[in-house]
Amino acid sequence: MSFSPARRHISIRLTVWYAGIFLGTWALLFVVSYAWISAVFEKEDRDELRRKFKSYAGAYEESDLSGLQDVINGERDFGKPVPYLVRVVDVQNVTLFLSLPDQWSRTDNLGVMASIPTREGYHRVRISTAQDGAVYEIGAYPLDDGNVLQIGKDVTHREELLLQFRRVFFGVFLPSIMIALAVGFFLTFRALKPVRELTAVMQDIAATRNLRMRVPVNAASDELAELVRLFNAMQDRIEQLVKGMQESLDNIAHDLRTPVTRLRMSAEQALRSGGMNDCREALSDCLEESERIMKTLTALMDIAEAESGAQTIVCKEIRLSRLVETIADLYRHIAEEKGVALHVRVPDAITLETDEGKVQQVLANLIDNAIKYTASGGSVSVDATTAGPDVIVTVRDTGAGIPETELSSIWERLYRGDKSRTERGFGLGLSIVRSFVKALGGEVVVESAQGEGTAFAVRLPRNQRQIPL
Repeated sequence: MSFSPARRHISIRLTVWYAGIFLGTWALLFVVSYAWISAVFEKEDRDELRRKFKSYAGAYEESDLSGLQDVINGERDFGKPVPYLVRVVDVQNVTLFLSLPDQWSRTDNLGVMASIPTREGYHRVRISTAQDGAVYEIGAYPLDDGNVLQIGKDVTHREELLLQFRRVFFGVFLPSIMIALAVGFFLTFRALKPVRELTAVMQDIAATRNLRMRVPVNAASDELAELVRLFNAMQDRIEQLVKGMQESLDNIAHDLRTPVTRLRMSAEQALRSGGMNDCREALSDCLEESERIMKTLTALMDIAEAESGAQTIVCKEIRLSRLVETIADLYRHIAEEKGVALHVRVPDAITLETDEGKVQQVLANLIDNAIKYTASGGSVSVDATTAGPDVIVTVRDTGAGIPETELSSIWERLYRGDKSRTERGFGLGLSIVRSFVKALGGEVVVESAQGEGTAFAVRLPRNQRQIPL
């Protein structure tokens, strides 16, 4: 089934619904108010007829028809107009007494009498008057002798008032429904502006593949504004993922060029020489370079997963002092060979609910770097302290320090400073540190001064399970 664009347009559909509800509300209001006003008028008229019936019935019971005539004549003699039709009939609807109202001047209205039912209740008849037609409501009341007393009252004023009410109501209704449609469409169109902007941005992204585009966010706090904020947040995440993938591919291509070239040169050297020793040496070089390639790929993939949020966080309770001592034991021999003192000062009471493997890799990289760039006779220390809901682990060395011009670049993938170019490595250690710490909901900062040493402070939440990833 296909629909026209107008019916598919949510603004028009909401406006139609709004107009329908508005129309239904007006119709209900009209029916209720019209019925109530009509009932009030009708009750007043019938109460008046019942009062006259008591008056006329009392005169009839005392003096028969003559007494009734005397009462009516008395009302005329008193100078008041007689607005009532008074008629007494028997069970055969034969007129026994008839008194016409003053404005009932046409004799051709007498034929209407035969059509008035004699049963008890209220009936309406339309008659002609000197001015115009009139509507009479006639109440029929049984008398004690079996006859029926009919009293009629002109209710044209009631009909005219109800007619005027209908005219005023519909006179106001038609402009109101038009205004309601216009206002409803305007409000709906304005309320859905974030949706239109969201749709336009999504179409532009699909057409141009420009992931930097965002939907403008207004200051409102409604559901649509929240939808726009969530879309922008999702777009930030997508852009970050795509950018991470592009950077990873670029880094892989850059970093693998040298080892792949070495592999090729080693293989070509072995083919040219043909000697067994050269072949063995070439195979050894190939194994070494392939291992280097695998480590580089693994490190780059770990960084990409951590920065994209795709890496799995396995939380368990760990005692920080035990973890740091285990790492320090691995590097203590290397530090002793280099003449560097390694000190660990971590209170036993500090525990963490976090991913032990990632914390271990972060601290191992920092300790490894600290020992690597500290000269003989220097020292490396690992300290830990608590700060509210966090734990701060500081790895400090007394090495040469990092030049201020390089501090902003040390976190970049494959970056190697001037002093590190003589050391063997991939230039990925600090990138892994920062990406893993962020993945664990923490942060890492560095302070360094040339000739005085460097300190890396890692702040981690004590309970990783309570940190939204």
